[in-house]
Amino acid sequence: MAIVIKTMKVVGKDGVPSRKILGVEALGRKDGLPKKYLCGAPRVLYSTFRRERLVIVPEKGDAWSLPVGGVVDEETFQKSLDVIRRAGDRLHKINKEIERKREEFGHGKTETFII
Repeated sequence: MAIVIKTMKVVGKDGVPSRKILGVEALGRKDGLPKKYLCGAPRVLYSTFRRERLVIVPEKGDAWSLPVGGVVDEETFQKSLDVIRRAGDRLHKINKEIERKREEFGHGKTETFII
């Protein structure tokens, strides 16, 4: 799963450095992600329910989202990037484990049984 997040740096009237989320691209579909990834944390999911956004689920604490078109403060954005990187590393390890099991089992090989 590769995630591309396009942002614009903004400083609001309150003087807080923030990011406007311009777009999110190249995400895998939820139904294409391993169950082990979906049931654990950290994980990142792309959602279009009610509003296009990234749903971020850290190891501990509450989940949050980065809504496309929305503005988030820089601290939250950087925290989000950290969780996204860890979730990506976790997904990569899970996918390698699945691929190893497929090779060991002989995924895709045909067998004929005569009984």
